[in-house]
Amino acid sequence: MTLLLKSWPSIALLLALALFQSSCDKPIDEIPEINPPTLAPPCVFEAQENSTDGYIDDAERSWMMACSESAYTLEEDIRASLLGEWELVGNGEGWLPTLTQPCGNITFEETTLVFDFENEWVDTTLTTNWDLDSTFHLNVKAFKLVTDIDFSDALDLRVFCEDYIFHDATPSDGNMYIYRRI
Repeated sequence: MTLLLKSWPSIALLLALALFQSSCDKPIDEIPEINPPTLAPPCVFEAQENSTDGYIDDAERSWMMACSESAYTLEEDIRASLLGEWELVGNGEGWLPTLTQPCGNITFEETTLVFDFENEWVDTTLTTNWDLDSTFHLNVKAFKLVTDIDFSDALDLRVFCEDYIFHDATPSDGNMYIYRRI
């Protein structure tokens, strides 16, 4: 009897550990911290030497012109139109253009966005809050995307229309990124 009483704490401890272990036995593919849901399509970056990459081509210029002509001017319209998934389809560089088109996707939710971007130097997926900030350009009210992260280049979006969003800073030696709704 004394042997049973002395071993009782050990038995209780083993039983508690077994119960704890069984409560933690969740398949790895069901643990959200390890496998977060994919919101945007995977970004597939392939380095290539295309002599026109880095410069704004005719297709990109036509998308920007059409978008500029039909751009949303009301904040409510911009907010509603941004929700969903967007893919990077155009890129221009104002200073020393590279030979490879970067890869990028943005998924907008009500207050957050997921940004997946890859080029020769950067390969990142970020989640951040977003908002619109009103600006004035040539005394005309406009809006720009504002985020909590410092990735202003590829997320510096200022022209918003139904199928495209972009900003072209190439005239001042900056970059241009244009996204199309998926």
